[in-house]
Amino acid sequence: MENLRSPFDLDQIKINRRLLLALAALGLASPLLIYLFRRYFQSPNIIIILTDDQGYQDLGVYGSPDIKTPHIDQIAAQGVKFTDFYAPTAACSPSRAALLTGCYARRLSINGVFFPQGTDIGDQNDNWRKGLRPEAEVLNVNKKVVKIATIML
Repeated sequence: MENLRSPFDLDQIKINRRLLLALAALGLASPLLIYLFRRYFQSPNIIIILTDDQGYQDLGVYGSPDIKTPHIDQIAAQGVKFTDFYAPTAACSPSRAALLTGCYARRLSINGVFFPQGTDIGDQNDNWRKGLRPEAEVLNVNKKVVKIATIML
């Protein structure tokens, strides 16, 4: 008599069932894994508030008894505050360039203030068009791509 075998191999079915369960578990966990992956490799959020003509103790967070700055104090309490930055020049544009790149302003060929378009000084020689050279690395955080948005008030 011929040995009759089932068309289904029970050992193979057990392996397929385990594989199916593992894939189902991975599929159910994938949103969590994607969230954790994105959170771990996400670029940091950096907010730089640069003011002109401000003394060291002109903010409450740095000990001003007279000037109350509750919103800036709250931002500082929730993040990192820096206490030592030495301006390489007395003008705002070169100082801002040095802060954002870590280079001396002279190395970046930024020697003076950039005036906005529509002002007498800004419209001379297209002063408002000048800025950092495209190859200047700005806020190079671990060689990650950094997106920058600026506002001037």
